[in-house]
Amino acid sequence: MENVAEPAKLLELIQKSKKEAEKYKAELPQAFSALVEAITSSIENAKRKDNSDAYRSLTGFLRDAKAEMRECIQELTRESMLEIIQKLESGQGLGAEDIDLVRLWIVGDADSYLRAENNYKDWIRELDRIEGDISAVKNQQIETKNFSRLQALLTDMDRTAQNVFMYLSERERVARFEQATKQLDSRAGAVMAELLNKYLEKPES
Repeated sequence: MENVAEPAKLLELIQKSKKEAEKYKAELPQAFSALVEAITSSIENAKRKDNSDAYRSLTGFLRDAKAEMRECIQELTRESMLEIIQKLESGQGLGAEDIDLVRLWIVGDADSYLRAENNYKDWIRELDRIEGDISAVKNQQIETKNFSRLQALLTDMDRTAQNVFMYLSERERVARFEQATKQLDSRAGAVMAELLNKYLEKPES
């Protein structure tokens, strides 16, 4: 898609603004607005074309944009994270602000998703409805149309269950992080420092 380069442009400007603040920092709001516009334009394009190829392109673009958002967050907070890693490696404790930043890096995406997602109860109700429809099939005659009906219900159930799975997986990620950071001893701190160092590594192109 023509808009795929937009997220990378924003990350590049963030990196440049840290070296030449006055020259590039003023361009960041414009680049961010351009990225949001590219996202909404891509969504509208898929809706307008109304075919699977358009939505496949959209999902690819959204994945790229999400990955770049993570890199932008990390780039903006890199120096602070390096200080936190040094504390962890030397066995020092972390303050509340330190924990908040670590949380942002490790489960910030899950936190944001859980705050924004409001369809979980609807999905559970939908599972109940589909389960009822499936149960009603068991007393039907052995005919191809009933097999086809059950097949359709299973497809519907599978897609709804995937949404529930994603939601619960993210909720459990956050819960594991909270449990792990309740008491950070030197060993747990070293493990966390190693994980954060991996986040700092740039992925191979």
